[in-house]
Amino acid sequence: MDREQKRFLEEIYDQYYSKVYNYIFYRVLNVGLTDELVRDIFIKLVESHHMPSPNISFSSWIFTIARNLLFERLQKNILAQGDMPKEATVFQNEEPRKIYAILKHLNERERSVLALRFWWKLPYTEIGKHLGLSKNNVSTILAHTIKKCRRFSGTQCLN
Repeated sequence: MDREQKRFLEEIYDQYYSKVYNYIFYRVLNVGLTDELVRDIFIKLVESHHMPSPNISFSSWIFTIARNLLFERLQKNILAQGDMPKEATVFQNEEPRKIYAILKHLNERERSVLALRFWWKLPYTEIGKHLGLSKNNVSTILAHTIKKCRRFSGTQCLN
């Protein structure tokens, strides 16, 4: 790997690491598994010998890699539902614990829409493309999910 490629990969890592991490964490709700999946995603990016086509945004390309790796794991039945994993207790303040508790009440689609909208900052149309939903359906799901979050948190979350 030459110096230019290394610098390019460092920029990608710096720009997308937290987005990828949050997207995965808020879907699996497990710190250890999130760390493992994020590592695998960036390894796949490094090993990739092609860039996305010009009509696909770079963030969509990375999201697609992240989503596909996550779905592969889901299909292998690695993820198990259960109580809050002990890894989640590493949070030092109460805010992430509250978020975790709220997210446990959401289904997979609701968590996906939240992650894509608030952590990836994708527009409704792009979220719809990724999830096979219409723009209006995404908007409705997001509105209902925010109401659900507020009900469980007792506050004005996700404004």
